[in-house]
Amino acid sequence: MSFSKKILLKNICKCLSCGTIIESIHLHHVVKCKCGKIYIDGENSYSRRGGDLNLIHDMSVWATSEELIYSKAESLRDAINKLEEKTLIEIYDKSSNNTFKNY
Repeated sequence: MSFSKKILLKNICKCLSCGTIIESIHLHHVVKCKCGKIYIDGENSYSRRGGDLNLIHDMSVWATSEELIYSKAESLRDAINKLEEKTLIEIYDKSSNNTFKNY
């Protein structure tokens, strides 16, 4: 049995009255829309909405813990590949006769 936790990545919503898209970008960061009828709070630590809840269109981005682990592994693999590629190019460029050297 696999346990997957849902994680909030982006805390965003849109006011259906004025059309403003608002995002809470740090902890305890309360943001109101232009007309002041809704607000959002919590960054990615928690999701709190307020005001007229009927005017809130949630646009938050969520992921499961497994999705994040897979994404981080892919990013790390890509970074390692780029670093290895860059290192090989630097070694090739530094060699006087354009051949690889053992270091």
